[in-house]
Amino acid sequence: PPPSTPLALTPSQLAHFRGIRPKNANSPTLPPAAASLPPKTLLIAVLGSIFDVTSGARHYGPGQPYHVLTGRDATVALATGRLGAEAAGGGNLTRAQERTVRGWREF
Repeated sequence: PPPSTPLALTPSQLAHFRGIRPKNANSPTLPPAAASLPPKTLLIAVLGSIFDVTSGARHYGPGQPYHVLTGRDATVALATGRLGAEAAGGGNLTRAQERTVRGWREF
């Protein structure tokens, strides 16, 4: 979505944007701004902001190294450099890790 259209999604809604069809047929009800996105849109959350990384599908798309971050809160993974699924989600960060992830968000 354009920067002027902030997107707020719950974790289950965000999980819908991994560039693949959801495993269950019961997709979460999406807000209008999210429902209008193309089906293969790739989104990640960082420090509470949602980013469209679809243009980087060669990195974030299914089967690619950073796909584990899509459809999730990637804050901890980006701050620590641990890309496994266990790093996706919230968590406490050190000040150095917060600076690292803020730098990524501003990139």
